Amino acid sequence: MPLVWIVFAVLGVIGLSALLLIAFALFSPLIFTVDSGNGQVRVRWFAALEYRRPLPGSEGKPNLSIAGKSVKIPARRPKRKGVRTASSLGRRRNPAAVPRFLRNCLREPAIRRILAKRFRRLGKGIVRAVDLTRWRVDLSLPDPAWNGMLMGWLAQCHDGQGSGVRVNFTGENGLFLEFRVYPYRVAKVVLLFSAGLPYRALWREWRAASAMVSR
Repeated sequence: MPLVWIVFAVLGVIGLSALLLIAFALFSPLIFTVDSGNGQVRVRWFAALEYRRPLPGSEGKPNLSIAGKSVKIPARRPKRKGVRTASSLGRRRNPAAVPRFLRNCLREPAIRRILAKRFRRLGKGIVRAVDLTRWRVDLSLPDPAWNGMLMGWLAQCHDGQGSGVRVNFTGENGLFLEFRVYPYRVAKVVLLFSAGLPYRALWREWRAASAMVSR
């Protein structure tokens, strides 16, 4: 068997494995868990990656694990303040191209109409890409009588039996949320959003904004 065919066969196997890995990653949901009782946020993906982070006001450090093994997260380095020169100060005084570009786009009725429609569909698509799988709310009102009234009202409601609201008399309040984000749905929404943008009009406004800044 010629060496060229062997190389092509190896590259084909590697490419097919990469495609299968990408497909598995796209169809594997990211599982987000917010638990105020434990005071942490947990993200799981690909059945092997897990990231934990304490909620604001809770103790603990971020933790990242791959296939059950903890990985050290490098600490953030403080940003160094650069020395300001006369040229950099002069560039800062000039109006930026990006804000001017955004203002020009919002002033154009055609661009504004298309962007409003695109962003509205983008928001709806992202909401559809998220599935709330579990939720629970622990409530304890200051007055025990209020807790009793709330428990009776939940028991009488049609949805109260299957709701995630739990009333207690111990003074504990908490929230538990678990939702899944599907990457392939998000990718589909982003592609549809990008395909419908008025690129010619946006490029024209960007050139106009850049030309005014360079003057």
